[in-house]
Amino acid sequence: MGGTFSAAVLGGLVAAGVVKFVGEHWIPAWLTARRAQQLELQRQLAGVRAPAVRALAELHDRLAAIASTGAHGHHYARTIDEPDYFVDSTAYLVARVFAWQEILRQQMAQHDHPRVYLVFESLTKAFANGHPGFQFLRFEQTELGERLTPPATDGPGCLSYADFLDWCRRDDAPACLGTLRRRVRTLLDDPAAEHDRLRRIDRCLLGAVEVLDRRRRWRSLLTAAPIGAQPSAPGGPAVPHPGSPRPRQR
Repeated sequence: MGGTFSAAVLGGLVAAGVVKFVGEHWIPAWLTARRAQQLELQRQLAGVRAPAVRALAELHDRLAAIASTGAHGHHYARTIDEPDYFVDSTAYLVARVFAWQEILRQQMAQHDHPRVYLVFESLTKAFANGHPGFQFLRFEQTELGERLTPPATDGPGCLSYADFLDWCRRDDAPACLGTLRRRVRTLLDDPAAEHDRLRRIDRCLLGAVEVLDRRRRWRSLLTAAPIGAQPSAPGGPAVPHPGSPRPRQR
């Protein structure tokens, strides 16, 4: 009986020592490393957050306008003898988002931050899945993204719109740019046929903004309602907009 008691006491003391050692040494070290990793992640995001959110928000607004008006802007541009304006600008907005997808994937590869990775993976799938038309397969997105992110010594960035237009008009422009413009034209010629895909893409764009802009500093960039949002009935509650302040919890 005495031996059993002594063994139990000894076991308890050993367990207490292990718990004390872990509590005093391993857990603080793990928390410190985790905190350092989080701070480094935020430091890296700070340099790309604003332009990435802008790219996502401007594509959301363009796609929402196309879906809600039947590409009225495209038809209007043709009446003022600017038939390529809407095609070129929409193509740039799409390719710029692909560029920031690649930039952020490279940034996040060094960190354990699955939410950022997964939200862009969902966006990739939204563009890639479905029927032919406004469809960009995974490595088509990768190629466009890589081509719009030239090496830069001042940090990650994306090709400007002016440079993009010049590049599209060059005789040696890569084939992917012609493919991009053709698929955008397919969308603009028949937006209704692409409504479901646009809705899925838009949901992912807004999800990416939510993840990148956790403090909601740039939500004012989102000026259009989500694609597929039902308008409120007369006298009924308004449909919440992603850029609007969240209601207080009572």
